[in-house]
Amino acid sequence: MKHPVCRSVLTACLAVMFTACAGKMGPEVSAQSSQKTASGIFAGGRSIPWSETAKDTAKAAVGGTLDGTLPSQSKVANVVDFGAKGDDRSSDAEAIRKAIESLGGGGTVLFPAGTYYCADIHVPSNVSLVSMTTFGFDGDGATQLVRNTRDAVCILDLTGSKNVAIQGISINGLGKSAQQDITGIRVVNAQNVDISGGRIGTDYKGPAVYVENSTGVTVRDAMLQGSRYGVEAVSGKNLLITDCWLTSCHPAGYYGHGSVQDVRITANRIEWCGTGTLMEGVNNHTLVGNYYDRCNIGGIRATGGSGLTMLGNVNQRNGVTKGTDESCNLFLDEVSNAIYRGNVMEAIQGDGNDTNVTPETAMILRGLKNGQIVFNTAYRGFTREMIKDYGGHSNTVIEGNTGTKY
Repeated sequence: MKHPVCRSVLTACLAVMFTACAGKMGPEVSAQSSQKTASGIFAGGRSIPWSETAKDTAKAAVGGTLDGTLPSQSKVANVVDFGAKGDDRSSDAEAIRKAIESLGGGGTVLFPAGTYYCADIHVPSNVSLVSMTTFGFDGDGATQLVRNTRDAVCILDLTGSKNVAIQGISINGLGKSAQQDITGIRVVNAQNVDISGGRIGTDYKGPAVYVENSTGVTVRDAMLQGSRYGVEAVSGKNLLITDCWLTSCHPAGYYGHGSVQDVRITANRIEWCGTGTLMEGVNNHTLVGNYYDRCNIGGIRATGGSGLTMLGNVNQRNGVTKGTDESCNLFLDEVSNAIYRGNVMEAIQGDGNDTNVTPETAMILRGLKNGQIVFNTAYRGFTREMIKDYGGHSNTVIEGNTGTKY
């Protein structure tokens, strides 16, 4: 997934950074780095015109604030200067740690294009890790961090950190050969974290991003794939997941449980996961404008909790196991103050030779309190029934929902 606007902004940002760092590098390193500029990758060496926005962003990343969320980032350290090879062979963990330490408490660590073997890298407060965003469904990107030890807990560790940005860096946890669960980016007891522009996966051995007791965490413009969860949040508040691609995450694309609250999930593509969005006993979650496709156990599934607002989402061909309550686009059980309004649901067959048309039921409801399930559309949206209503509701409105059988 390549975003031209984001690409241009990061191109300008990196161009300024490489210029700032060039004076500190020897001739050999400078020549190597100059061949790995964003301009070289995206335009075959041709220059890319800078928009005013790109210029402002480049200045901010080097000497000002980044996206208005970070303090002054006046120092820049290039990991190549500290011995990192990025050659898909050597361990670069120590070089990366030295680059971070050289900032003396705040600044930007720059990663030229390459594959850097490392794990359990602690990113302290007021530090940004920045590189180029060039990932796709079948490609990890120009810059990726890959686990270098079988007993790693995570790749990047943001425990206790404030004002941190991870931008344009892909992560491969290589979970199949890990000795224990591994997390791509671990966000614990942290504040004001921005994660964007990379492809993150753990081979289903753990979550791509894990959030615990943290506030002000944003995950955006990223691909979260091949993991146990794209994002797992167990506590904390003010979590934003936006413009992401969550794919092939099992059991779920997003898993909210415990005491996490005040979460907004908007404008994401969530597909081929166990459940698209799985919420268990959580409060104050808002799901707006997401696209759910072919998730095995429904697009949106919530049990318990309160204050779930779901508006303008598209749910299609979810719930592949027929004859069960898993074959639906929406499943709400014992939820209070739930609003499901203005959503679209479809029943469609699978890809290629897969002729299985799903789901059987558009919506499954049980024991709702103070709820509104109104004005939703399921044109050709189910193979058996529009709503399977188990009853047990109190002060709940279920009306204005229209649909036709596939």
